[in-house]
Amino acid sequence: MLSVLHRSGVISVAHFRFAPAAILFSVVLMVAALADAFAANNENVGKALKSLMAGPPVEMGSRFANANYESIKAFYGTRSFKPVWSRDSGPKGKAKALFAELRASVTHGLSPKFYGVSTLKKLMKSKVPADLARMDLLFTGALVEFSHDLLNGRLTNDTENRSNQIQPVQMAPADLVEQAAAAGNLRVMLGGIVGDDRRYVRLVSKMVEYQRIGSPGKWPSKPLPKDLDPTAESDHMLAVRRMLALTGDLEFQEMKSSGPIDRPLSDALARYQRRQGVASNGKLDARTIALLNTPLTTRVNLAKVNLERRRWQNRPANDNLLYLNLVDGQLKLLVNDKTTALVEVANDNGVPDLPTFYGDVVSIERLGSSSKPRIRLQFLRDKLAGDDTTKTGELVLDDTKGKARALLQQSLLAADKASLKKLGAGKKMKLATPVDLFVTYLTVWATRDGRIQFRPDVLNRDAGVMKRLGL
Repeated sequence: MLSVLHRSGVISVAHFRFAPAAILFSVVLMVAALADAFAANNENVGKALKSLMAGPPVEMGSRFANANYESIKAFYGTRSFKPVWSRDSGPKGKAKALFAELRASVTHGLSPKFYGVSTLKKLMKSKVPADLARMDLLFTGALVEFSHDLLNGRLTNDTENRSNQIQPVQMAPADLVEQAAAAGNLRVMLGGIVGDDRRYVRLVSKMVEYQRIGSPGKWPSKPLPKDLDPTAESDHMLAVRRMLALTGDLEFQEMKSSGPIDRPLSDALARYQRRQGVASNGKLDARTIALLNTPLTTRVNLAKVNLERRRWQNRPANDNLLYLNLVDGQLKLLVNDKTTALVEVANDNGVPDLPTFYGDVVSIERLGSSSKPRIRLQFLRDKLAGDDTTKTGELVLDDTKGKARALLQQSLLAADKASLKKLGAGKKMKLATPVDLFVTYLTVWATRDGRIQFRPDVLNRDAGVMKRLGL
């Protein structure tokens, strides 16, 4: 998601991306913003800020701002406690801009309540210096919290979230606030944090689309009966067509018929079934009726869960990356962020129950069975902060017709490619150059053709993430 990040997992002000022209523009605005920071019309709020921060640490409404309170206090001290977000007359334009972004955090599957929007809204109406001083620190906390959530996901530091073990990107909150103080366009700055992950953006747009079609009067209000007869004309068949037209699986000109199932409707049902990850028989059977009866609010919440998982993917895809979504059980080779090969995972006990993580494939072993050719990969998982234990694991790949070896040949460097060609059955080789591996768990995503895909929650993880996100 964040193409500016490095595997070190550290980000600072200098890492945010701007086009060259925008850099020049930002420098000009920075000078203007710094001048504004020390201009008149904010002395009373500045005095209130200084007094407020002279006492015990102030609650800033952010886990990460509170943990870095002293560095943020030092930043305010360097500017003689002049406010970042307010003047004596009330909130600055950048405060209003950030407030708008916080309210719009729902488009990321987040919630404005995470950032104290209701409290900020009340304080923004005040002209009492003490209120504006408190508002200034709450806006600073909201910026830090929102930026962290965009960079790493809301649950990255949640110790109960055992389904994710990716090292968070380390932020310097005081540097972030300094950049905000100098920024001429706060939306550009926040856009630099989000980055340009097309998969993330596609899912955002589909989530918003499902919210729209779920509005009153568009989606049928009554669920389909379990015993719906698809061979007879009925209002329920009209509802089926309407649902499939709204989801993009049926042409709108086919939507007005209440007649029995026909070829266009059968084709639409097959398309819908494929997007749900079930056999596409084109029939309006009990399973398909149950899928159509899934509330759109549930679909939207599942999209939010998977946007959160996308935010955990806080590093850019390398040019050569082995990628496994545990939901579909296929190891893929991504080259320049495009799938070039895939092979089925064939562990004896099914797809392993692994967390989301980055790691490295360090060895390859050809298993000896000629009737069931397989390749075993051993991997190491990246260490988390404060965890000195090396986590290892293995993936077994189906090597029928040499598919696994062909995939691996594309991912290895020259010396390891040569060794793999000579690797006999029952033999193991240690890679001179480990291959990057990313394991994730996605039950909802949007494809390049604009279609949203839903898959069964095979490891029963969605409910836990949904609960911790407060959905």
